Amino acid sequence: MLSRAGKEILIKAVAQAIPTYAMGCFDITKSLCDQISLMIARFWWGQQDNEHKIHWLSWERLVQPKEKGGLGFRDIHSFNLAMLAKQLPEYMEGRMDAKKLVEVGTWDEELVKEIFWEEDAELILSLTVHEGMNDIAAWHFDKHGLFSVKSAYKIHQDDMKRRITRGDPSSAAHDEEKTLVWKKLWKGRWTRKCKQVTEIWKELNLKQVRLELADKDSAMEIIRDLVKLNEDAQTMTQPNIKGAGQQCWKRPPENMLKLNCDGAYHATKSEGWGFVIRDDDGAVVKAGKVEHAQDVFQVELIACFQAVKYAMEIGVTNIIIESDSLMVKQAATSEAYRLSDFGGLIWELKDLLAMLMD
Repeated sequence: MLSRAGKEILIKAVAQAIPTYAMGCFDITKSLCDQISLMIARFWWGQQDNEHKIHWLSWERLVQPKEKGGLGFRDIHSFNLAMLAKQLPEYMEGRMDAKKLVEVGTWDEELVKEIFWEEDAELILSLTVHEGMNDIAAWHFDKHGLFSVKSAYKIHQDDMKRRITRGDPSSAAHDEEKTLVWKKLWKGRWTRKCKQVTEIWKELNLKQVRLELADKDSAMEIIRDLVKLNEDAQTMTQPNIKGAGQQCWKRPPENMLKLNCDGAYHATKSEGWGFVIRDDDGAVVKAGKVEHAQDVFQVELIACFQAVKYAMEIGVTNIIIESDSLMVKQAATSEAYRLSDFGGLIWELKDLLAMLMD
């Protein structure tokens, strides 16, 4: 007899892996996908031949990620569509021409809003127009701009979820809360299963807690209390060191300047950037506002770009650049984000840095 863990590994490594090649080539019918899922569900719940065992959770729940209360099994139909989507980048090559939407180095905002839906128009307008660069195909749903079956699968699953809930914001907020609870539950440090559980509760002076948990109305309430109990226990065992991890600004060496840049982003409010150029005596401060932005990474990039651009304009070369964004550093020193939504901005930033260093 296989344990639950053994069955999970067997399903993921064998049953759901065997049809992968076929799913990358053919659009398998929904009915066949449902049949495969039914066979896997029967195996999971221990059903054999003509037995009729109860499936305590729906298959839709089991295919949810573990951090959302499922077991991470694949939805066969969604995975089939994600595998077929690998052919999309090749199909899109040679079909892009954004020049008609550009007017004198910037987007023709009126035309963009006339052609595209409001949500898509905002995303387009948040991208900076870069003269002298050719259009390239990039995957918007990955921070590096690279397509992956994993991201395509997640998009289809999220889309199905939105269709079921019809975009209800209260449902989304509830899902976020449950996701946070499940993440903490999977990452928690729990005592192994033991026959003398009641005695252990007594030894740990948690008998009253056990009785309170037994009175809860739902499994989710029990999980929330267990997670909180685990967090409280970890807090009590961690030393309280004041100032740990804090860093103070340090003066630059003599005859050098230090440039600190930062960006601020809020999904429902305005975005902005700012930077400070200082020697060991004074400071030059400059700030600006971003009209359209997708996320904090873009605003951080704009802050760094504007700071370096200003340093070039005033003729500063002996300068140290500091940013609190690791992604900005990676973007400026590697090719990791070349195909991202902000690839053009990164290209211009690298160009300025190269001139600054010459």
